[in-house]
Amino acid sequence: MTFKLFILTFLILSSNPCEEISLWKNLLEHKVPTNLEERLKLLNEKGFDLQNLSDKGGKIINLDYFPVVVKVLPKNPKTGQQFTAEEFLNHLRLNSNHFVNKKHASFSTSPLLGKENKELWFSDNPLGAVIHINIPFPAGDGSVVCTENTSDHWIYQTIRTPWRFFGQGNDGKHPVTGLRQMGFIKNEDGSYTFYTKGIDRMSRKSQAIVAENLMRNPFKSADECWESFRQGIYDFVEQNGGNAVSLDSTKVEIYRPKWKKVKDCK
Repeated sequence: MTFKLFILTFLILSSNPCEEISLWKNLLEHKVPTNLEERLKLLNEKGFDLQNLSDKGGKIINLDYFPVVVKVLPKNPKTGQQFTAEEFLNHLRLNSNHFVNKKHASFSTSPLLGKENKELWFSDNPLGAVIHINIPFPAGDGSVVCTENTSDHWIYQTIRTPWRFFGQGNDGKHPVTGLRQMGFIKNEDGSYTFYTKGIDRMSRKSQAIVAENLMRNPFKSADECWESFRQGIYDFVEQNGGNAVSLDSTKVEIYRPKWKKVKDCK
């Protein structure tokens, strides 16, 4: 995947954005499940607040989709047995740092919430677990909370944490506000498409004004991060007895319309 392709897709603005964003419709409509409300109340008491797409922020919204088509599932390097699709997705969740280029981002359970939060993330149902993301300067670190978990996907939503100038995990606002889904789809030919897709806006209006007006691609770092994650999945599959379709043959989708054009597409 070349940066040139990111630029070309960045320039595509649909005359009918509601049709173009059907792939992201579930994220645009996403609501916190009722069985998570109590957990969020406890987090709120500790100074954590969900960031919602409707919050004030940048005028441009990012819509991205990074897929990898896997024809033969890889083997678990610890057991030598072939992963099921569900097992491989869970492996991606628990070992994200082995797939993403850490010069773009690295993931850990929130150090502000201790053992209980870590155990929740590494359990069979990580709903409500908070993940700290170390993001290089100038974007700054951010945190997310798992707000949906099924056998074929999970969803992160950005969350504001208590802020301190020093202190790992004291991130304040995540630099973007939105949601990201990781999952897989079983295709008709028996292959699987593993993917990450996101919908988000810059959180701070002041930064958004500068980035959206002076940068050709204000989401360049995020694009490179998720492309590295896609590359990491491909490499793991190929190196562990599986087989994946060439990334050059698998279409990445990126759209950057104005938020006001898509906010009512529900």
